[in-house]
Order: sequence, then structure tokens, then C-alpha cells
Amino acid sequence: MTKVLIFTDFDGTITSKEGSKTVFGEFYQSLMDGYEVGKIQRNYKHTPLKSPEEVQKIFEAKFGKYDSNFNYTQKDTDVLMSADAVAFFKQALNNSSITVKIITKNRQDYIHALLKYHGFSAEEIGKLTIDDTGWKNNAIHTSLRAPENNTSKPTHIYILDDNPADFDAMVSAAESPEYGYEATQIKKYNQDAGQFQWAQYQQDIQALFPLPVEEQPITPTPIETGTDSRSTPPIAITEDKSEPVPVEPLAAQRTLKITGTSFAAGFFVGLLVSVVLIATGVLAPLGIGALGILALTSMIASGLGLVSGVIGFGVAKSTESKKPHQCDEPTPSNNCSQPLQGLGGPVDTVPRCCNAPVKHFPSIIGNSPEATETQQKSEERHNTDLGARMNVQVEESEDYSTQNSALQK
Repeated sequence: MTKVLIFTDFDGTITSKEGSKTVFGEFYQSLMDGYEVGKIQRNYKHTPLKSPEEVQKIFEAKFGKYDSNFNYTQKDTDVLMSADAVAFFKQALNNSSITVKIITKNRQDYIHALLKYHGFSAEEIGKLTIDDTGWKNNAIHTSLRAPENNTSKPTHIYILDDNPADFDAMVSAAESPEYGYEATQIKKYNQDAGQFQWAQYQQDIQALFPLPVEEQPITPTPIETGTDSRSTPPIAITEDKSEPVPVEPLAAQRTLKITGTSFAAGFFVGLLVSVVLIATGVLAPLGIGALGILALTSMIASGLGLVSGVIGFGVAKSTESKKPHQCDEPTPSNNCSQPLQGLGGPVDTVPRCCNAPVKHFPSIIGNSPEATETQQKSEERHNTDLGARMNVQVEESEDYSTQNSALQK
């Protein structure tokens, strides 16, 4: 888990004016009790500040109310935080994986007052850790040895200070072999006062944290409602750009399978009978040669196959016409309209047959009289064509037998 620990100086780093010039400046001195114009109180850390309310009034009297349109061109605004610094610490203090520790020679109550002027809440200010002892090397060691850092060690450390000596002291402590950090885990920035690029640091730290993936809600396709269900377009779940494959009617497939199976069975039986007749010598008195026997065998097998196929075709058609499909009442498990109800579609109370085989493709469109008549005509043409093909096969078989008999004679 990513955890960032930021060690930063205050004056000259978070603000734009270095520490010694800040604490002995006129504005800072004006915040203390007993302030007199032109008089400098050297013991700035122990001289009490005025009340928090008075301090805020002095800030606003000097610079005006702080907001997004604040004018940084005013005199002495270098004692304040830049807009980028305000944005950086606002975000850092509201991220539970980022810890901010200010190590400074300034005083805590002044830093709190300045942050409050910039609009930081009491809760945000309370998340800060401020070490105002001025011993920066020792402050780093104390922080990294803290129990919370032993159980959940920071993965990245940021060190920022405008004072070169203080900066080196903090870096030396953080790079101690005791803590085992690699060079890439410690980001170090030593700039002149007011030259720190807080906007860039904010982007760098944001890049350490994976962005949350937001699930996009799936908006269902609106379903048209009406009295005619055929006018309702189907809901497209996935787009299929492949060419549609022609679907042969299930009833026709069944009829052809039964007819073909019957023909094959009859042909096989006829072939078997012919072999038995030849083997037993029944055909020997006829004086038929090899070619004649072959022709006779073919004629018997084809004839029986044809007769068997016609019988199979008749059986298939008769069973088809005598098996009207029965529809069950809709149940939660077989109601075809149930998925549409989940998408906000109309509730279909009419019994549906979800698993019924489709006899002919036109019946998918609807059960109108025109569709039924078209289906009947299609079946009649199919039966007529099949009968014609069988008659042609019979005639060809008889012609072939006649030719063979003539050759034998």
C-alpha cells in the first residue's frame, strides 16, 4: 500500500519569505502582545501572540479576506502561502495515505493562525504534526522510529527545505541504513525561498496512487410498447456483423431425415435379399449372366429402398400433422418476457412457448392468416417436388432393367 511521508520546512519553503526575515519583520511583530511600532522583540518564540480573533483581524486588515481571487501583488504577501501551496496541502491533508510533518524554528500558534487565514479547517490543521524545536536531524529520526511507522512503513519520503544546512541534516537522517530506503524512495528538494514548485509535487504524488475505476452504468435500450408485438424491435445485446446463415425449417429437416433413413434401410434390405438369392442359386435357372445379376440386384435394392422411403415420408408427414404443440402456462423459469420485465418492458400475460421448435421460418414473424397460407403452399410444393423426384427414380430404374434384359437376350 502506498504511504507518503512529507517532511517540510515552513518559512521560505511553504511560504515565500525565509525564517529570519519573517520573525523579525514588522507584520510578524505586530501579532505579539505589547507590540510597539519600531520595536523588535527578539524572543519571538516565547512572547505570547495576541488572541486568535485579534490575529485573524490583523491578517485581514493587512491583506484583505483570502479567497480564490486573492491579490498576491500586495506588499508583504511573501509571508503567506502561495496558491499552489494552499492547493497542495489541502489535498495532502485530506488523503489518509499522506502524512505531513512541518519541522521548523518558528512557533506552532503562528503556523496555525496562518493556515486558518488561508481557509484550512480546524480538522485539517489537527492532522498536521509540527515540530518547532529546530533540531531537524533529530526530528526525522524520531518520526521514522515512531511505532506507527514500524507497523506501516512509509513507501515514499519527501524532504523540502530552503536552508541548505537544514536540508542536508534531514536528508542525512532519512538516508540512514537503519531505515533501509532506496534512493528512488526519497524525493529531495532544496530551492531558494519562494521557488518550490508545489503544483508539480502535487502531480507527482497523485501519480503514486492508482486512480479509482468507476463503473459505468449500463443504460438499457428503450423498448417500444404497443398492441402489436411484431412492431417491437428486438433488444440488441451484441452486434453481430457476420452474414446470416439460412435456417432450414425443423419440420422439413425431420421429414428428410426420416425419409432418407427409410430409403437407406430399404436399400440395404433389398441388397441383402439379392445376395441371398444369388448365394442360394435361386436365380441360376434363369440363365442370367453377371451383368444381369448386377442389374437385378440394383433394381431390387433400389425398389425396396424407394418403397421404404415413400413409407417413411408418409409416416413423417402423418406424425407431424397429428402432433400439435402444446403450450404450457408461463412460469418464472420459462416466461420469455421475463428478461424484458427486468429492463422495464411490458409484462406479457399471454402464455408463451419459449422452447417450442420452430416449424417454418415465416412463423417467427407472426401467426397471421397470410403467414399460415404461405406455409401450407410451401409444404405442398415441397411434397410435390419430392414425389416427382421419386417417380423419376422409379422410371429410371425400370428403363435400366429393360436395357439389361435386352442385352442378355
